[in-house]
Amino acid sequence: QIITFLSSHLKEVIKVHLIQKDRGKREISSPSTLLDTNNSLHQAWNMSQPSLLLVRPDGYVAYRAQPIDVVNFENYLRSTFLF
Repeated sequence: QIITFLSSHLKEVIKVHLIQKDRGKREISSPSTLLDTNNSLHQAWNMSQPSLLLVRPDGYVAYRAQPIDVVNFENYLRSTFLF
């Protein structure tokens, strides 16, 4: 749902990547899916459940939600990108 929203509204501005924990499966569902092979990213960001991060190119985390709250994220994007 969130990927569809971003793809239709901000595909020129935001690159979307799904980062999956390594649970022994090496299945990648799309080119934009990344596998956190040693779960270091999940540990560094203390993500114990599905989470949403918006990271700027300079590495600053502009938005974080755990668990994912699509409505709140859409409101954040609307206020930030004014669309």
